[in-house]
Amino acid sequence: MWFLRVLLLAWFPGVLHAQTAAGSCARPDLTGGFLVSDQQSYPHESNVAYACNDGLKSAMDGWWGTSTCKDGKWFPDIFCIDERSCVPPEIPHVKYSTTTGWFKENDKLRVECDQGYRLKNPRPNYLPQCIKGSWDLTPVCESEADACDQPPQIANATIIHEATQKVFATGFQLGYICKDGHSLEEGSSKGLITCESGEWTMAPPCTQGTPQVCSAPNLENGYIVPMKGSYQQNEKITYACEDGYKPAVEGWWAESTCGNGQWSPQPLCIEKSACIPPTVINEKYEEESKLWYKNGDKKRITCNEGYDNKDYVATALCERGNWTIVPVCEKSKVACSEPPKIPYAVIINREHQEVFPVNSNVTYQCKDDYVTEEGAKIKSVFCTSGNWTTTPTCSYFNVLFFSVVENCGELPVVANGLVQQSENLALRVSCQMFYKLDGPEKVVCYSSNKWSEVPICKVNYCAVDTAAYEDDSYQLNEKIIYACDYEFKPAVDVAQSICENGQWSPQPQCIAHETPQFCSAPNVENGYFVPIKESYQLNEIIIYACENGFKPAVDAIHSMCENGQWSPQPQCIVYSPGLIEGNTKPEVVPVENCGELPVVANGLVQQSENLALRVSCQMFYKLDGPEKVVCYSSNKWSEVPVCKVNYCAVDTAAYEDVIPDGVKYVVNGERMELKCIEIFFHESHRVVRCRNGKVTVSESNYCSVDTAAYEDLIPNGVKYVLLVSNSQEHTVAGQPTVGGTSETAEGAALGGASLLPSVPEGAPRKRRCSLTPGGVRHHAATQ
Repeated sequence: MWFLRVLLLAWFPGVLHAQTAAGSCARPDLTGGFLVSDQQSYPHESNVAYACNDGLKSAMDGWWGTSTCKDGKWFPDIFCIDERSCVPPEIPHVKYSTTTGWFKENDKLRVECDQGYRLKNPRPNYLPQCIKGSWDLTPVCESEADACDQPPQIANATIIHEATQKVFATGFQLGYICKDGHSLEEGSSKGLITCESGEWTMAPPCTQGTPQVCSAPNLENGYIVPMKGSYQQNEKITYACEDGYKPAVEGWWAESTCGNGQWSPQPLCIEKSACIPPTVINEKYEEESKLWYKNGDKKRITCNEGYDNKDYVATALCERGNWTIVPVCEKSKVACSEPPKIPYAVIINREHQEVFPVNSNVTYQCKDDYVTEEGAKIKSVFCTSGNWTTTPTCSYFNVLFFSVVENCGELPVVANGLVQQSENLALRVSCQMFYKLDGPEKVVCYSSNKWSEVPICKVNYCAVDTAAYEDDSYQLNEKIIYACDYEFKPAVDVAQSICENGQWSPQPQCIAHETPQFCSAPNVENGYFVPIKESYQLNEIIIYACENGFKPAVDAIHSMCENGQWSPQPQCIVYSPGLIEGNTKPEVVPVENCGELPVVANGLVQQSENLALRVSCQMFYKLDGPEKVVCYSSNKWSEVPVCKVNYCAVDTAAYEDVIPDGVKYVVNGERMELKCIEIFFHESHRVVRCRNGKVTVSESNYCSVDTAAYEDLIPNGVKYVLLVSNSQEHTVAGQPTVGGTSETAEGAALGGASLLPSVPEGAPRKRRCSLTPGGVRHHAATQ
């Protein structure tokens, strides 16, 4: 017990070493939530994470929040509010007042735009209202028509203003001061400029000698007003373009300002069919290298992390002055939404966001006195294929209740199961093949040195003794699934076999394992993985990630223990677009360097990252070649794969007993059932299989019987009889069985007779498969 008390104190050192230095913050008084980790005081610049109870949320609008201690105060404030309440919306250029920092449900928001802005499309006598935690209307403040943009740069002077802003209301005045050694013409070092009807008044220059002037710009295909030989510092011109041309900015006219002998922006007329760069929401920001694009030019849109190009459209096309098919950046299918809320836990390594890109990780930390199922305080989860890996469960930890597993002595024994220590405070139980777990997967040691409930492994199979059946046979195209003893494995990847022409294909066979069944912990340089153990069972999976500057050597972040080896091998490689030291491969450069994307017939080529294209095939085709294509420094593409046919075609009209439904396509290696027409019963069908481009169609599973051909039967027309697999006599192709009862679709014996005439000698018989008597075979039970 002494050991556990020491362990607990080691987990919560903040309780023993509270900070009391100057500038520290006192413990926040949080109602309706909890802190991680909870201390009496926190030093300056330290962060604290917190979460709120069910029905509440943080004032940061997420289920968890963070705050920073700055000079004795918490920023932002820490408190929990009703989840139906609303936090003030983040609206640019909007002012509103609140005494609490939040609004109750049904409260209304009275907004006022900053100077130089006005409400866009205002609705008379209507204010935004808080409804179930969200605002029913989000107001927008747009700049007034007579407002001014940022003031022009004044040579040799500095603007005097408390804060930076982009828009100034008409009538607003800004002061400026000349730098040392410079002054205005009247000798003063200070001046004023005023916003008047959307324009700044001319600023008297700060000069030391002769002020810099601008010569008249050389504007092709356009004209300037006023037209002069030279222009003073900060003097503006307005220009427009000839027919067939337009300014390289929005609008049919534009302005430019003289500053330090240069025009800003440079007056430029472009063809009317040209385009200026488009604006795409959630596009990855890159400094624009081109001011405009010619008619017919293309621009590739790269989305932010966590977003993909909708419908795989990544290229915008400039056509006659407008962008056609402008790409849209939408949430990626493999990205994750916010991680799930876990009781008694918060997220400590990420601020709240709506979308997390694939391979992101977040770290949960349990509140004080709570631990994960592994007995730890923190646990990381990863975003993979649009879902988060298994999240933790934080449970109350009482040192008087649990003990380390060593205190309970010998491990419990579970028949047909495996018991192993998974962490310091728990055992994990798993069952052998053909058994299933009944009871808790984890077992802990109580402080009384007794084990908690120990599960059992129950039988999960059926036993069949082939020697007990005189006619142990299978129908044509009938399939079996088999399994091997623990020390053996199937000789093929899929333990299935099909009866074909009296032979099993492939032949069921069990062979000895060639390599150990357990894997040791992998050595992942420049990366890390979970869960961490000394050894791993067959088919056990780990998830790994790489440090900054590195990436997985393959697309997957999972690896499975297979025959004593990890597949694929976890490996982190340098993530750099240039050559890596010691690498003799050609240098890989951004895909834009290779120009037009390669074309793959019956395939789709799309940019998956800055340095690679990803190729996928349409349905019924399979990829032959590398999935990724890169651009080499020679501006040549690497090997481009092809999409090969991967299907068989079956014309249903070729079979008179099948419901006609046109041509059907079956993927290679798969099967399809063709339904028979109504007179042959809806249960009846033919089975179509496609193997290596060749199609096979099973025989019909019925027989026809003309009752008029038998004088001892009541005449009742032609009857159709479904074949049964449990008959004691062989079935003759096209004839009913003998020695058992054959039933019609109505379930009655034919004409009241229980036996039919014997089968003529020499009639063709169906080929069937038999299992060689070999003891008991186990078939896994299905749910």
